Amino acid sequence: TLTVNETGRDGEMTDPRVITGTPTLVYQSAYDEVTIRNETNKDLFLGRIDVGNEAATASDLIQIPVAPNTNTLAPVSDTTPTGSIIRIESTGLIGLAGLIDNPLGTTSIVSETGALVAAANVVMSDDSAGDLDAGTIPQAVFTAFDNSGITLDATATVNTVDLDQRWTIKSSDAEYTVAREGSSLIAYRSLSSSNPFAIGSAEVSLSAPGGIGYENYGIQLLAPSSGSVLIDASSTARVILEINGGDALISNVGSAGLVKLIADGSILDADESDSDGIDIIAGTLLLQATQDTSETASATDRTIGRLDAPLEIAVSDTFSATAGGHIALNETAGSLTPQSVLSSLGDIQLTVSDTDNVGQDLILSDTSSVIAVAGSITLNVGDNVTSSGLLRAGDSIHVNADTEGLDVGTGSELEFTGQLEAGTEINITTGSDGDTIDFRRLDSVVTVTIATHAGQDEINIGSTDELLTPLRSSFLLDTGEESDAVADALVIDQINLNDSGKTASQPQSVLSLPSPRGAYDAALMIDGRTLLYANAENVNLDLGAGQDTVEARYSAADTELTINLGAGSDSVEVGQQTVTVGETSQKTLSQLFGKVNFEGGDGANDELVIENTADNVGGSGLLSQSNLTGFGMADGVSGGIGFGAFESVSLALGSGNDSLQVSGTSSPIGVDLGDGDDLLQIV
Repeated sequence: TLTVNETGRDGEMTDPRVITGTPTLVYQSAYDEVTIRNETNKDLFLGRIDVGNEAATASDLIQIPVAPNTNTLAPVSDTTPTGSIIRIESTGLIGLAGLIDNPLGTTSIVSETGALVAAANVVMSDDSAGDLDAGTIPQAVFTAFDNSGITLDATATVNTVDLDQRWTIKSSDAEYTVAREGSSLIAYRSLSSSNPFAIGSAEVSLSAPGGIGYENYGIQLLAPSSGSVLIDASSTARVILEINGGDALISNVGSAGLVKLIADGSILDADESDSDGIDIIAGTLLLQATQDTSETASATDRTIGRLDAPLEIAVSDTFSATAGGHIALNETAGSLTPQSVLSSLGDIQLTVSDTDNVGQDLILSDTSSVIAVAGSITLNVGDNVTSSGLLRAGDSIHVNADTEGLDVGTGSELEFTGQLEAGTEINITTGSDGDTIDFRRLDSVVTVTIATHAGQDEINIGSTDELLTPLRSSFLLDTGEESDAVADALVIDQINLNDSGKTASQPQSVLSLPSPRGAYDAALMIDGRTLLYANAENVNLDLGAGQDTVEARYSAADTELTINLGAGSDSVEVGQQTVTVGETSQKTLSQLFGKVNFEGGDGANDELVIENTADNVGGSGLLSQSNLTGFGMADGVSGGIGFGAFESVSLALGSGNDSLQVSGTSSPIGVDLGDGDDLLQIV
């Protein structure tokens, strides 16, 4: 206490009496450190620990009177406590039996050999689980609470949170969470109580080899006013954490067993620069960022990772993730096996980092699903993709496989047999090694773009029933070019289209046309649906048992188009219509820049009609047992028309002076040389 005008000494004081200065006066309202260590073999149960007096304010506790005269002392008052450090260590089990209230500090809890769990208020048999699911509280539950010194009102109600796993019981003056643990049901005091069994801390570090939390009731973490909790947790058995009132910032969380993180806010990488390494290591991983159901919720709220800073994970078994906003995860240590991934408002981005060896795959089993209700799905995969489950996006789906090419010489294998739905488009891209894509199913009428780049690639389209049911809209296929012309000549890319499962009552119509897009070489229109292709050396189409009709008006250079017509009496017309004279259309073969082949199949009356009637100048050609070349078509083995197993073949030429050499035929062939001074040679 500083007294300025002490009684009886006024004559010795100056007038006015003045004190000057600007000191900082701090009221310390929290402990610096709290340490609890249990070295016995007894379990340790922690009651309430409160390291600070949040109600304290400097204005109440530090007073500076200014009377009777002028006072220019201007202190700065501060009641903001520095973060307290709580250290709790025990050899065995540690039970939370009260609130650890350390909102600005760090809380470290270590069990050397045991588990860290919330202490139970009530323990009872799981015989009552069925009644609780049905919305009824049986007498056995009332009795169990009574035996624990807790009285439930007769009007208490129950709500099922997770069927057969978790419930909320509300009495008039209290609320309890009931969770299954094995064959028992355990009741815990609600977080809304005055002393919940929880940890309120800005940072937590938890270690317990026997497990952290129970599977259906994790350690409850309360986010401070800053809105986030920094988490470091490790256990051999399991890590189950529930973050209430804010975000979970993950430093390092690891377990050989189950890791389950449930947050009211987002679950994010604490170090977005990735300098802290893998964020989560788990045998099985379950992440949940509870959806914000308000009208103002957006894709950037309640996220798991960020699109530009995904959570880095290493999961040896399956994983599931549910979020209101974006989900962004990067598997860094092998394959990724999603079980259920769901975003209500955001995008889903799943990455399997590539390495210089194989095994960086994404596997979606037939019971699995990845659903972005309103957003897009992006799968970035180092090696192979197997999708036999459900992929559904309100927007687009993008699959990128082996694009980094770190395992040189080993391409990717992509198989899509499961349900595939997108709102706008589907894009599939692979790297420069030899890749194989099996596209078996499509459930949306959207454009599908597939680009395989360099390497000897193979694209197979057709269902497991050998039907072209995936061809619901446009397909854009580009098998890529090699780095130079020599390499391109040695690499054979192929596209295989399988519709051979069609029955006799399902005839098919096919048109071979020029591409309407400059980036693609040619087009096939199959039953009114368009498939564009580029850079493929072989394109093969297998048709079924119906009476199919094919019109080959155009073929691309450096591509060999083969159509197997299957059973049924089929009809093929070759030639691009140019003009119509009267009721007769005239056609030309000059638009066949690449080889085309037709196999009539097992039909009783397959017919092949070849027309070059629009040529009034004349040309020359060679007709062999199974091939026609010349007449303006591409030269050599890369051009002409191949055919076989037709009951009827006809060739009609134009009014010019034509020359035709015939070296043999395997089917009856009718030849109309047209007008002009023509030459027919049998050699």
